[in-house]
Amino acid sequence: CCCRWGLELVFHDRRGIIMAGRFAKFAAATKHMVAHRTLAKFDEGGHLDSDQPENTEYNDAVAQFLRYETAVKNLLAHTKAFKTTTADAFNKVAQGVESLVKLTEEDGGDLALGATRLRSIVARIQASLTRKLVPDLDAVMIEELLSQQAAFKDVKAKIAKRLQAVADANHYTAKVDKLKQAEVTNPEKATDEEKMARNEEKAKEAVRKLEEDTAALMDSFTFYNDQRTALMQERCAWLRTLMQVFFTEAAQASRAAAEELLADTDGDEMQELETRDRTGSTPSKGGRRGSVSAARSAALSISHAVKHKGSLPIFTKTSTAEDVEQFGNEAGYEISVERLVAQRKLLTDLSAQLAAYFDKLWKALTGLAVVVDDFMGLREESDPQDVTAVPELFKITLKLTMESLQADILGSMAEESVAVVQTGLMPFEGFNKEAEERHKMALEANYYAGKMKTLKDKGADPSNEKIVEKMGRNQEKYDMAHRALGTKTDEVMQLVNAFDVMKKSVVDDVMKSFDSREAVWFEKTATTLNMQNMPEGMGAEDLSQPIMSPGGGNLAKNPFAKKAAEDVHVPPGDNDGPRPMVPPKPGKGPPPVPTSAPPPAPQGTARAPNPFAK
Repeated sequence: CCCRWGLELVFHDRRGIIMAGRFAKFAAATKHMVAHRTLAKFDEGGHLDSDQPENTEYNDAVAQFLRYETAVKNLLAHTKAFKTTTADAFNKVAQGVESLVKLTEEDGGDLALGATRLRSIVARIQASLTRKLVPDLDAVMIEELLSQQAAFKDVKAKIAKRLQAVADANHYTAKVDKLKQAEVTNPEKATDEEKMARNEEKAKEAVRKLEEDTAALMDSFTFYNDQRTALMQERCAWLRTLMQVFFTEAAQASRAAAEELLADTDGDEMQELETRDRTGSTPSKGGRRGSVSAARSAALSISHAVKHKGSLPIFTKTSTAEDVEQFGNEAGYEISVERLVAQRKLLTDLSAQLAAYFDKLWKALTGLAVVVDDFMGLREESDPQDVTAVPELFKITLKLTMESLQADILGSMAEESVAVVQTGLMPFEGFNKEAEERHKMALEANYYAGKMKTLKDKGADPSNEKIVEKMGRNQEKYDMAHRALGTKTDEVMQLVNAFDVMKKSVVDDVMKSFDSREAVWFEKTATTLNMQNMPEGMGAEDLSQPIMSPGGGNLAKNPFAKKAAEDVHVPPGDNDGPRPMVPPKPGKGPPPVPTSAPPPAPQGTARAPNPFAK
């Protein structure tokens, strides 16, 4: 007898056995042995004609179901990873924009307005993430895949259970065949008719049960095949639309932020900001921390005491008008140095945050590419063109998007932001050493000033040559220390002034890069993802490979992968020497610094190649 699925009574089920696993096979074999006291047969029966066709329809359906189960598992994991990485990317750029706000809040003017506008833009993009992109991914796509994944367990249990029906059907049909063969070979010993009828009925029931189990599983396989095509057509198109809407809102955020800022800033505020921008920086608020750390000051004190035979250094100025006039505005100097150190750290953080943003943005798009390749992996050879066309178009548009990301963001925007910041910071890597050297000179000047004051207070006898000679010697040392202190103070303040000019130039370049590159890329990406037809010149060759292969795929590797994880965010120490940096584009970057620039590279040593180039 044969069943509607082309199932022969040998009941070959190799794929089902592999799917169910060794434990399920062992469990079915054990139950069979307990019930029948014979070994279970899951494949070869040996009692049918050799030309009996195998049940290939069921086996092929099981194989396709297994492929689909694996594809759903991968698609679910990759969708979750994409969602997380995308949120991380815009968290990183939000941190960078906060650094820009802090760098410009004292200066006011156009820079402060620009930083505030960027903050509003990023806030709107993050709101779009949390309001639509992430919730929709969770509620629609991820929930759908989780539901299917949970239902797979029931199907796998039925496949395992069907093994027992295969063993039973093989057992009873083999037993009936054996009884019939015995009648042929030994007709004198007739088989008990009741026994024959009983086993024939059991064989018939076992085959019927197997056919029912097989039919139920085939219905499940048909259902999940429909789910597979629905994922390729409907869910893949839904995801492309979701991403197109997100990038459209990101592009619109720039215009909306500008209108909001204009509405919230009245005339008096604009005039105040412009006045602050013309008159210069506002002194930093909050308590002073000092340009040299407490631990370093203690070390300098010990060094000073050794040099001057136990004399403790004077850190505070004497109260006389003469001393105050001599040593100048010490509080103003300390505030300037402290401000430079704090803002240098903010610029270093900004460089690291932007590099991390570019790295995460690349990884987010790479993660989306993996998701699209998962949709492409759902294809079967029998699928019609209208089923495969949706993921194919998504793949091509995403490939164009990633090429644009490399050129416009990882290339141009990185050169105009991260590279410019790093280059601007180069001349100030040794600033702490300069400030520390000036601190030592201040200790020397204070020491000799105090010594001269002590000698004057005691009253010097003009006839005592020894006292007169001592006062003259100390006056000469004091004059030398005071001149050296003045010279070094001028050098440090030149660096402070140059840093302020550099900072404004760098911040302006970074914000212009956001305006000219990122907003345009958002709009370009939204347009690309909205394509309805395959672009000219693209076809089978572009679809034959994954967007991102293990070796880098069709695109170059992310140039920020190591930078974001290693040296970009680590500020160099004062004794480390200058690191290789990326020169800015012609016409970009800060003006030259008058003093304390790092030493030039040794003769014949070329500057490091641009790490942001493709």
